Amino acid sequence: MSKKVTMSVIGLIISSLVNAQDTPQSHNHLHEIERVRVTGSPMALKVEETAIAASILSGKSKLWHHSLSLGDSIAHMVGVDTVSTGGQAGKPVIRGLTGNRVRVLQDSVPQDFQQFGIRHAPTVDPVNAYRIDVVRGPMSVIFGSDAMGGVVNVISAQVPLYSESMLSSALLSFKYGTNNDQLGTSLHAEGGKAQWGWASSYHREKADNFETPSADINSTSVSSLPRFSGEIPFTNFDIESISLASGFVSDAFDWTVRYTGFSNEQNFLQPNNVPTGQHLDNKNVLSDMALHLSDQWNVHFILNWQKNERAAGTGISFEKLSNANSDLDIELVRTQSKLLFEHDYSTAWKGQFGAEYIYKDQTTNVGTLVPDASIDYIALYAYEKFENDFLIAELGVRWDKIVLEPQNESQQWVDNFDRRVWRALTGSMSLSWKLSDNWLFIQRIGRGFRAPSIFDLYAGGVHGGVAAYQTGNSELVEEYSFNKEVGLNYISQNIQASITFYQNKFQDYIYQADTGTTHQPSGLPLFEMRQGDAQIEGVEIGANFKITQHIDWEFNANIINSELASVGTELPLMPANSFYQRINYSFGELSLFSDINLVIEHEYKNNKSIAGKFEPFAQYDFLPFGTASTEQYHLINLSASTQLQINKHPVTLSVKVNNVTDEAYRDFLDTYKGYALGMGRNIQLSLSAQLR
Repeated sequence: MSKKVTMSVIGLIISSLVNAQDTPQSHNHLHEIERVRVTGSPMALKVEETAIAASILSGKSKLWHHSLSLGDSIAHMVGVDTVSTGGQAGKPVIRGLTGNRVRVLQDSVPQDFQQFGIRHAPTVDPVNAYRIDVVRGPMSVIFGSDAMGGVVNVISAQVPLYSESMLSSALLSFKYGTNNDQLGTSLHAEGGKAQWGWASSYHREKADNFETPSADINSTSVSSLPRFSGEIPFTNFDIESISLASGFVSDAFDWTVRYTGFSNEQNFLQPNNVPTGQHLDNKNVLSDMALHLSDQWNVHFILNWQKNERAAGTGISFEKLSNANSDLDIELVRTQSKLLFEHDYSTAWKGQFGAEYIYKDQTTNVGTLVPDASIDYIALYAYEKFENDFLIAELGVRWDKIVLEPQNESQQWVDNFDRRVWRALTGSMSLSWKLSDNWLFIQRIGRGFRAPSIFDLYAGGVHGGVAAYQTGNSELVEEYSFNKEVGLNYISQNIQASITFYQNKFQDYIYQADTGTTHQPSGLPLFEMRQGDAQIEGVEIGANFKITQHIDWEFNANIINSELASVGTELPLMPANSFYQRINYSFGELSLFSDINLVIEHEYKNNKSIAGKFEPFAQYDFLPFGTASTEQYHLINLSASTQLQINKHPVTLSVKVNNVTDEAYRDFLDTYKGYALGMGRNIQLSLSAQLR
């Protein structure tokens, strides 16, 4: 493929919006407080003020890391990895858990995107986000059934209040990537008048097929060589997102209404050199009204509507996909209403309690992968935080009732499709002992719960995205976990460091297994849902050092082990042990240029073997090409960025080189590992201009 670098040498840095919006505002209402809210804690807390294991991606760090893949955007964080499929699709993995065990939020509202699929990435746009919060470990269970592993919150830019102009700020950004001719454009604008404000963002990004380092695919001496090398066909995509928000603030109440839309047209390459084309569409409408009852009490009324649509066709590219030729068309409509009371009694006690109701309507218009069903979800929860000179204590408790109802009895492929009801009481506790001004000793425990999904119970069809025939198991019961960890944190002006030991035990862990047989008449591998007790344990080490006034060094290391007791092996699709480090050198100013930064990043993944032949994608260890078990690898990335003034407008320029050495590698959680290498060298050139 010809790489037309001259087409565009500019790129998207939506994160520079962060710098433009970080000036403090004079009116201290809840919408400004949300700028420092830690997702894992319902209260507005800074990371160093909470015992929760939380990480935040914002500012310059987001400028460096964000991508179209939510998983890839946060994979550098301690305890976090990603299940990837190409450059735009990535599901977050937190301490070995993903899919229906990691809750993805959009502006603090849970999202449903058919996350049962291994390759089903979240339908949110990390590039358009103002900030991304990640919570690991026991405290995440307060967010409900699908949060037993962790929480990822993608937060949009907040509505400006008391703006001086109806159009107070506008930011235009562009981006170009050489590997796959990836071209992106975005625009953010905001303004308001007096107590009313508005904010909007638009982002569009397109790419052709990506390229990998060269490999001798004609060689017959090495069976692990990839089937595809160089340009990888059917890996192009076209992504578009929009966010529109309006807000009003007064002494009596605040009210924000926001619409977000996301669409992704993408192709996946199948091992037989045909595409699976997909049309993904996600729409959200959110209304959040906060009444200020007193200085100590606020009450929130939250309403949300979401519509998620997924259409796919194997053997058909997305450019040719239509209603007439798709082999899968799934639609999910989700409504949520939430009432919560937030209190701040004193400097020692803060907390909130509330109730929520969720209704989901799942419809399969084409295909037999999942049946039509509805889900009623009722929950009550409470959270309290206590702090004194010696201790930070956080306690959470939640009660859930989930009712699953069949909606279409004519879908005869479903066996025992009966009404199912689950009830669960879960909770978590975190104690952070202040050993000194700098040292915290942390203990956390949590009891998590997950109800089997519609797919887990009643799947029964071809899933083109993973080239398999998948079946559910109507005998599955609910899954419980008991999560515990201990950690030691050190926090000072120049050093932030932590070490955490965790263990998560599961009762009736639900997993997908390759039966080793072939489904007829499809001729595809037959997958089924199974269940058994399991355990995940690991160690996380992370640190950030300000070595000098100009040099910062960040690193983390992750070691993880797992066991599936009923089989006597590891759990399937666990991440490899990893090490990450990043050094940033800040020059300051030089002539016309300010905020000059040079960054070098090093990623290391250890070798990793499959848990067994039952693991999805394990077949590539036993075929004449490709591999499912992967070797260790190192990746080096470099970046330089600066800012200058053009006609009094701030302009940010940057260049980033991913995989500088053009390393040939496979990541264990890359679903293309069986027949293609990871992406080769990619030079990203970018520009953003503050127009107003």
